[in-house]
Amino acid sequence: MLKPSAITDYDNDGTSDLMIKFERHAVINLILQNSRFTGKLENVTLTITGYLNDGTGLQGHCTIRVLMHISRSWRYLKFMEIFSK
Repeated sequence: MLKPSAITDYDNDGTSDLMIKFERHAVINLILQNSRFTGKLENVTLTITGYLNDGTGLQGHCTIRVLMHISRSWRYLKFMEIFSK
C-alpha cells in the first residue's frame, strides 16, 4: 500500500525530488516472495515504474542490503552439518 508522497528538494541540490514511501511489511513480503537468498546478507535491487498525473513516465531504482534473520535452531543445524562430515 502506497503512503502519501510529496515533491520537494529533499537533498537541497536545486532539483525537485519525488519521494514515495511504502508500508514496511508490504516491501518485506515482496522481497521475500521474489528473491532467493543464499546467505545471511544479500543485495536486492528494487525498481518502481509508473506515471505522473500528466502522463509523464517515471522510473527509479535503489539497491539495498538485506540482512536475513536466521533462527537459532537453523544455526545449530548448520553447525551440525559442518562437524558431521
